[in-house]
Amino acid sequence: MKKRLLTLLLALTLVVSATACGDKTAKQENKPAVEEKKDKPEEAKNDEKKEEEKKEDKAEATSTLASEKPLELSIFYFLHEPYKEDNAVMKKAAELTNVSLKGYISQSSSSNKEAFSLMAASGQLADIVCWDNNAIRELAQQGAFLALDELMEHAPHIKAFLDANPAIKNHVTAADGHIYTIPYIPDGDAAQGWYIRKDWLDKLGLKEPTNAQELHDVLLAFKEKDPNGNGKADEVPYFNRDGSPKTVFADFAQLWGAKEAWYAEDGKVKYGPYEPAYKEAYKNLADWYKEGLIDQEIYTRGRTARDVMLKENLGGMTHDWFASTSKYNSNEGMAEGFNFAVMLPPADVNGKSYERTVRSKLHWSGWGIAASNPDPVATMKYFDFFFTEEGRRLSNFGVEGETYTMVDGKPVFKDEILKNGDPVVNLRGFGCQMTIGVQQDFEYEKQLMNKDALAGVQQYVDKNVFGPQFPTLQYTEEENARMTELMTAIDTLKVETAQKWVLGSEEVESGYEGFKSAMEKFGIEEAIKIQQEAYDRYMKNLSK
Repeated sequence: MKKRLLTLLLALTLVVSATACGDKTAKQENKPAVEEKKDKPEEAKNDEKKEEEKKEDKAEATSTLASEKPLELSIFYFLHEPYKEDNAVMKKAAELTNVSLKGYISQSSSSNKEAFSLMAASGQLADIVCWDNNAIRELAQQGAFLALDELMEHAPHIKAFLDANPAIKNHVTAADGHIYTIPYIPDGDAAQGWYIRKDWLDKLGLKEPTNAQELHDVLLAFKEKDPNGNGKADEVPYFNRDGSPKTVFADFAQLWGAKEAWYAEDGKVKYGPYEPAYKEAYKNLADWYKEGLIDQEIYTRGRTARDVMLKENLGGMTHDWFASTSKYNSNEGMAEGFNFAVMLPPADVNGKSYERTVRSKLHWSGWGIAASNPDPVATMKYFDFFFTEEGRRLSNFGVEGETYTMVDGKPVFKDEILKNGDPVVNLRGFGCQMTIGVQQDFEYEKQLMNKDALAGVQQYVDKNVFGPQFPTLQYTEEENARMTELMTAIDTLKVETAQKWVLGSEEVESGYEGFKSAMEKFGIEEAIKIQQEAYDRYMKNLSK
């Protein structure tokens, strides 16, 4: 930078000098030839300097180096386990950028939230912090993190990406107009879908359900007509391994036009549980649970539900991830003729068929630069490396020759990755798919999917069944504190009440008005007002 500045100053000096000579020539008309001979060498030097500067600019733009001298920075990163300095991806990144990262957290740490809280409380942040975007923005208001938009001149690839994706740029821009994190950006659209035992449908002579009533009838047949053929009434028509009482029925509730969280309708922000459709949805869900159409242990079975229900030939239907769920069709030890097939979302009571879980375009995590960082410019250049073609490929696919080979110009994972245990775990061991500030490449995930999963994804994409998504909103510091306070109480109330309704300890019809009154007491109207203001800001910024 200093060299470029000196070059620029020299160029300006030469321009001034040339201008002065021009004035002198105009006044001394008797000696124009002499003056022209003196000027030409200076102009030539000026042109040479400009050409040299252009070459320097080009070299700087194409180089992967973030620092001329080796630079070591500390990083707070904790996904599944603390950051490991020996991972192949980050070691390769260090070779290419001249920036190496040293883990800030002890390998003995077992809780990422606790580790972050301890770091924040100490006031001594890692040079780079990869964590919840909202938490970093909040600390940035106290001066703990730098505004990355003010360093964007050093990150041309990030800038180009954000300029080409205004919605994402809007998402990452805080209420004060600054950008404090470069987020992890998922790729693709389809993530999850509906799965049903096609072999059971065929055995019972049933068709794939296309609406709520047909779905009810199919689940009832699964319960009563012994599709697994063992002579016992042990089938579990619908199960779900979500495990979270906050979201476990979110996919089912939409059949009655209900939402479990925030959404916008004609520019007006609404909270799903505060709307009439929520009451109707839970009346039906309570009835279906009472009829035995829904797993009686849905709140307690947890993450093992899919394994248990499918391997023991008990479960009839679920909603889950494409990549992992489709693999059961090729697993050993499954029931004869087992066929867990993707089906399109059943239409809701309004005749609309849509998938709730669209792959988010913005992950909750990203990385920011602490105010105490010794070299923010080099760090920003390091961030920018991961938005280059080489950096993105490294982050997604790993190191060529170790995790993948190039075939027809595309990275293809080696068998050691795909056929030696869990591919995702294998890739993480090399440092792939870290949730740092980088754009994911869906081509990576496609290689982990079997043909059934790929067909399911394509089916959802072709039918364009993805419903509208409520954006990630940015709050002022005061709004954020208030929303956290309000929604903590309201979400707890929602979860506890929904469980009572489904399990039958409280009637939906008689309890809903009391539920609404309690939400009002906890401040739902104020929360809606804050959300509306934040949403209006978001839409205004999006239209700029």
